[in-house]
Amino acid sequence: MKKLLFLSGVLCIYLAIISSSITMSIRFKPLFLYDVKKFDIPNTIGVSYDKIVKNYDELMNYLNNRKVPTLSMSDFKSSEEGLIHFKEVKKLFSLNYTINVISLLGSSIFLIYLFINGIVKKLKRPLIILFLCPIILTSIFLLNFDRAFTMFHKIFFRNDYWLFDPDLDPIINILPQEFFMHSFIFIIILIELFVLILLVISKKINAKPLNKYK
Repeated sequence: MKKLLFLSGVLCIYLAIISSSITMSIRFKPLFLYDVKKFDIPNTIGVSYDKIVKNYDELMNYLNNRKVPTLSMSDFKSSEEGLIHFKEVKKLFSLNYTINVISLLGSSIFLIYLFINGIVKKLKRPLIILFLCPIILTSIFLLNFDRAFTMFHKIFFRNDYWLFDPDLDPIINILPQEFFMHSFIFIIILIELFVLILLVISKKINAKPLNKYK
């Protein structure tokens, strides 16, 4: 197998695992509901649980749906800067979904190629690398999540509109920084699970090459 082809295939798998984990985290509403109760947000900000969930759903519907052009929440106002920030977040979500679809397709083709040629075991080293990297990254991030959180925003956003004023953008009151930390941890857990599943599969598959010219 040509080295460039193999590296391209591995990159597709990396992107597929990471983007799929991000997608699942974004759409995993139970994590948000858990934090709402854990941090007693309704009593803290004086807004009912049902209203919090309703406005969160409206926010996520805007961020995840390209057909929703503007953000409008029933009980939370938004500043011009806040709307710009969420528009930028929406673009990042859309980019992740695009990468997810393309990388999943590329990964499927690559895995079929490996299976046909009986060389799935070649994935072992790249998968182990992907398994170890998030562990190291998580250890660094959790030592000072505040700094990591700030660095993330400086990398992906060219302004400081993410620094919400609760009086102008009260939606931030239902999205504490701990929620984003939990989402990050959840993404890492999903990445590790996906890698472990692929490692187990690659170990169990001992198919003989189907390509007689191999």
